[in-house]
Amino acid sequence: MHAYNLVHVSSLALYRRYRPESFAEVIGQEHVTDPLQQALRNNRVNHAYLFSGPRGCGKTTSARILARCLNCEQGPTPAPAASASPVGTSRGTGPGRSTSSRSTPPPTAAWTTP
Repeated sequence: MHAYNLVHVSSLALYRRYRPESFAEVIGQEHVTDPLQQALRNNRVNHAYLFSGPRGCGKTTSARILARCLNCEQGPTPAPAASASPVGTSRGTGPGRSTSSRSTPPPTAAWTTP
């Protein structure tokens, strides 16, 4: 028998540990990814998309991938370069990464007492 140390097991949710970064990496959602890729290939992207479904089915992941495809530096493409960042963002490396490069501004003199 193996003794498992549950203290060191990450409590990070699966969707934060693994999030596909391209339509090719999305598994079991061909009915979603194929029409989106076809629209991108034909340059026939609609003005809005409504992603709906139960929790955990890939709505946010599909929307994020679509946004990366639309905002790619090379223009709308069904498969943006893996190393390319969307225009105006910098990609982090870890789960829950933030694309914001802004830092907290220093306190102003108006908030200090004389």
